[in-house]
Amino acid sequence: MSSWITLDCNGAPHCRHENGFAAYGGKFYLFGGRRIQPVDIFDPDTNTWTHGTPPPSKSTIFSR
Repeated sequence: MSSWITLDCNGAPHCRHENGFAAYGGKFYLFGGRRIQPVDIFDPDTNTWTHGTPPPSKSTIFSR
């Protein structure tokens, strides 16, 4: 694929920056940022965003 596409999704992730992203078990996880907020979980099979539990503390500035 040589270009970006926009998917029509159910739900939406929380707005955030300085966050982390991981793929595990066929789903994508968006976490961290400047505030404590729920983990956002994307299921590419259903194009659906859901929200997990907020972490116990703030996590920011992730790097490889």
